[in-house]
Amino acid sequence: MKLKLITLEPQKKKLIRITKESGIPLLGALPFGCIDRGSNILQVRCTTICNMNCQFCSTDGGPYSTKHSTNYVVDIDYLLESVKEVVKFKGNDVQIFLDSVGDPLTHPDF
Repeated sequence: MKLKLITLEPQKKKLIRITKESGIPLLGALPFGCIDRGSNILQVRCTTICNMNCQFCSTDGGPYSTKHSTNYVVDIDYLLESVKEVVKFKGNDVQIFLDSVGDPLTHPDF
C-alpha cells in the first residue's frame, strides 16, 4: 500500500474588525467579546485569529481550517468598555479569563 502525501494551502479568510462604530454588540457572541456563563468568571475574547493548526483543536481555527472562513478582531478600547460594563453589573468579584477561539496573542494590539 502506498501512502499519498497531501499538501494543504492556507485558507484566505475574511477579516472583520469589530469597533464600537460597527454596531456589533460584544455580549452574546461566542467567538468574540464578553461571555458571561453565570459565574464570577468572565471570558474575554479579543480575536479569532490563530496561526497554528493543532489536530486536537475543537474549533478548527487555524490557517488550514476547513470550517472557519472569517476571522474577527475586536477593538481593544471597545472590548475594555464592555468588560467594565459587565464588571459594574456583576460586582467586583469578577475574574477575567482571556481566551479565544484562536490565539489571543495574535491580536495586533496585544
